[in-house]
Amino acid sequence: MSHESALELLGLSDVLPDEVHVTLPRTRRGRSQVPGVRLHTTTIPPAGDEMMVVDGVRITSPARSIADAAAVGASPEHVLAAARQALARGMVTRGQLERAARRRGASVERIIRQVLDGAGRS
Repeated sequence: MSHESALELLGLSDVLPDEVHVTLPRTRRGRSQVPGVRLHTTTIPPAGDEMMVVDGVRITSPARSIADAAAVGASPEHVLAAARQALARGMVTRGQLERAARRRGASVERIIRQVLDGAGRS
């Protein structure tokens, strides 16, 4: 599942996606579209510890979903809110967020650093 739908299933988003977002391996990118479903591909497949099952649906972990949202340009406020909620609820650790951000690059690391720097002051 893609970041928007995963964040919604995890209860870390108040943005309801218009479509279900599903991420497929790059090798599956020729799939035909289904109404109400948006297909995405990734060059960075999730590691085993970045996947989980929620309500019978396989999704990316909270840390990976937050990092992916930051990587694809979700609003900084949306990413910050999701990360702060995940930290407050004990769904992620600082280390998990840092590792997920590192895998996604410098711009994502900067956004996650903002969250972590602010988390100590909340």
